[in-house]
Amino acid sequence: MIIPSFRNLRIRAKLVSVTLFLVLVPLVAVAYLSLDRFGKALRSLSEEDLAHLVTSIYSMCKVEQEIIQGKVVSDLNVARQVIFGSGQRISIFPEEKVPFDAVNQFTNEVIHVEVPLWKLGDTVLTGNKHFVDMVQKLVGGTCTIFQKIEGDRLLRIATNVIGKDGKSGVGTFIPADSPVTKAILSGRPYKGRAYVVDDWYITAYEPIQDKEGAVIGALYVGVKEQGSLSLEAEIKQIKVGETGYVYIMDSRGNLIIHPAKQGENILNSRDSSGFEYIRAIIRDALSHKAGYEGTIRYPWINPELGETKPRQKILKYVYFKPWDWIIAAGTYEEEVYR
Repeated sequence: MIIPSFRNLRIRAKLVSVTLFLVLVPLVAVAYLSLDRFGKALRSLSEEDLAHLVTSIYSMCKVEQEIIQGKVVSDLNVARQVIFGSGQRISIFPEEKVPFDAVNQFTNEVIHVEVPLWKLGDTVLTGNKHFVDMVQKLVGGTCTIFQKIEGDRLLRIATNVIGKDGKSGVGTFIPADSPVTKAILSGRPYKGRAYVVDDWYITAYEPIQDKEGAVIGALYVGVKEQGSLSLEAEIKQIKVGETGYVYIMDSRGNLIIHPAKQGENILNSRDSSGFEYIRAIIRDALSHKAGYEGTIRYPWINPELGETKPRQKILKYVYFKPWDWIIAAGTYEEEVYR
């Protein structure tokens, strides 16, 4: 044999062999454990970085929400002063009916109604934008006067809210089962996120009452949610690793902010194994308390980069309930390690 057996080696060679074995084995074990610990530490640090990123954006959204909501409440005070500041009350003329083909803002169901004419002093309110436009010139946001109609609905009889189709929101109504309607008809104000005509707004509403104290309508001011966001450009510029990024979607999978697919719905997206990871993210995000940081890993092939084999992605996410936003940041794990 070319290599002699251990038994045939000289004593010195045996001692050297044993010593090398006793030294090398612990070294290899230590090296393996060190690399394993280093890998776990790197993985933990990458998760911490992603978590810090999404929580920072969460905090910025929270601050902006508080600022905007405070401004909207202030705008409502201005609207009240503009419309009712002189102490005038709405005059109702039951004998003068105004017809509307009223449209449910949620379902687009149309019902024909005839409502009594409203005036403020000598000025007609029904269908007149005079007062709501005065408010908008002062505060910049949208303003609406609602009239309570049959079925405990709130009909927009004067508004400067414009729908996505470019048409005025006059004649649309909020149904009885809306949180806004329930608050108003119970005599309470409503403030917060609300669906207005066909989009989401940050809003403030308060009841309009007659001289007996009965609720006959509502006054509203608000700003479009996306229009209030000054963070969009900054969020789109954030880079995670080499190809990673931050994106924001709502709980229905609509991309609110995304570097390439903004406006698309990704609810049914699947990873390379067929797992519906977007549905899993949404389920998890909505099932926890405010500020919860979720983590998901999934295999992904990016055909836009010419990839043919899946690589492991890591994603951190947090849910910002006031705007129904899931803030997510992720990249390929290997890019983080590299």
